[in-house]
Amino acid sequence: MAAVCAFAAMLSGACSITMPFEKTAGSLVGADGEPPTGSIALRASREAALAPGQVSVFSPKLDVEDWRRARAALATALDPQGNGGHVRWENPESKNKGSFAPIGNAFLVRDDICRVYVAMVAAGDPEQWFQGTACRLSANEWLIKDAMPWKRPA
Repeated sequence: MAAVCAFAAMLSGACSITMPFEKTAGSLVGADGEPPTGSIALRASREAALAPGQVSVFSPKLDVEDWRRARAALATALDPQGNGGHVRWENPESKNKGSFAPIGNAFLVRDDICRVYVAMVAAGDPEQWFQGTACRLSANEWLIKDAMPWKRPA
């Protein structure tokens, strides 16, 4: 019985062993020298690239409420657990509207779930179409990686 107790004590003691790690969270960088996608610093640098007062990469005419509604539609459209359908958004106050549609399946980029999308934005002018990639930061938040003008097929 004493041998069983001694053996159990040795096994439970192994749980407290610590091992040195070569990298810490603060030293992680991607292949491009940037911090991981979900980092606050990266998001801040991308948002700083927008013109002053601009809230979206899609149009300088979108206001905060437009972009809030658009982000909700983007999250719903790109959700890898969703049906992969086209999701529309509209702000009755500003009359701005748009939509997002995922293209293909979700894929991994450096442990981030990403998805290609097509977006339409109508903010006073004729509709503008974009194609790009977004990666998920959290369950309902996606970071637009790129948004390039896209010509809608006739």
